Amino acid sequence: MEGIITLGIVISLLFLVIRFMPMPKSEAAILAQVAEQAQQIQAQEKKINEQAILIRALEKKQRELLEEIAILNRNYRLQVEQNAQLRQELAELRKTLGMNPHSLMILGIWPFPETELNTRVEEIAIYNAGFEYRSLRKEEATKEKIVEELDRHPYFILEIGSHGGNDDDYIHLYDDIARPGWWRELVQRYPSLKAILLLACQSDRTGDVLIQAGVPVVISVQRNIPDAHVGIFVRNFYRRLSVNRRTYQDLNDAFEYARHILPEKSAQMIRFRSTVELYEPLQPD
Repeated sequence: MEGIITLGIVISLLFLVIRFMPMPKSEAAILAQVAEQAQQIQAQEKKINEQAILIRALEKKQRELLEEIAILNRNYRLQVEQNAQLRQELAELRKTLGMNPHSLMILGIWPFPETELNTRVEEIAIYNAGFEYRSLRKEEATKEKIVEELDRHPYFILEIGSHGGNDDDYIHLYDDIARPGWWRELVQRYPSLKAILLLACQSDRTGDVLIQAGVPVVISVQRNIPDAHVGIFVRNFYRRLSVNRRTYQDLNDAFEYARHILPEKSAQMIRFRSTVELYEPLQPD
């Protein structure tokens, strides 16, 4: 009896083992699984290769950016060195000429610096003449900014490089037009202004109003002349002033000197007018 029970237990255990034991896979199933895993490996390799290409591209871009930054840093250092050298040369020039570094301040107004006039060369000529120069360009060349700057410093010469009205008497600023009445009130409010250079075509009528307002000296342009000729005139005008600038006569001499260098047609378009005796001292208030 015990043998029969033992045999039954053995048979039951064998049944359970056979029931839950996984059946062996066929060769085709194994090959299919291997192929699937191979495809997954290939996809991962492709993705890794794509990432490697992207990394190399980013590394190349990084190297290029670092090279550009290095070039910019070198250029910046060179510019700083050049500026320092220019300041040193200017200081030595002023010392040699015995000039007051804060005398004869000039305010330049350039609403449209995209013209062909090389204003940077002009600025160098002004600095070499021993003057202090400040310019309002593009969006700074507005009525509000002009008034703010004149409130800040006692400017002696006002230089306006802009466009005039073809059939009118206004001067273009960045945000508006400025008619003679506006300029008249401006010079009356700031008596330190002793000379105005209207480097704007068709500015002669505005020059008339400024003379009537009591500006000691007005230089204006009657008709259109090339920007290059304006640049030649301005550079030589300030270069001549660096030689002599004691009286208003020296201002007139600088005008004549610069005007006679121009081609005849352009020279005839520039006028010098004065309301003071030319022997009076050319000094700010």
